Amino acid sequence: MRRWIFTLGGLLLWAVHFVGVYAIASLADTVSTADAVGWRMAALAFSGLCLLAVLLHLLLAVRRLASPSASGAADHFMSQVAAMGSALALLAILWQTLPTLIGY
Repeated sequence: MRRWIFTLGGLLLWAVHFVGVYAIASLADTVSTADAVGWRMAALAFSGLCLLAVLLHLLLAVRRLASPSASGAADHFMSQVAAMGSALALLAILWQTLPTLIGY
C-alpha cells in the first residue's frame, strides 16, 4: 500500500488542492464574495502549501530514479509514474491558481 501511495502521491495532492480551493471559494462566497482579498490570500496560501508538497514529492521521485537500486524494474517504473504524476500535478495546481492570482 505504501508503494501505491507514493506512486499516486502527486495526483492525490492535486485532488486535495482541488477540493481545498473549491471549499475555500464556496465558503468565501457564502460569507462575503469569493474575490475578497482575504479569501484570495487564503486560497493562495493553501495553493502555495500544495505546490511545496508536490515539489517535494517530485524531488523525492526524481531522487529515487537517479539512485541505483537493487529493488527491480517494478520500483523503477513506479518512481517514473510518481515523477510524471507529480509533474502533471504541479502544472495543474499552477493552472488552477491563476484565477486566484488575477481575481476571477
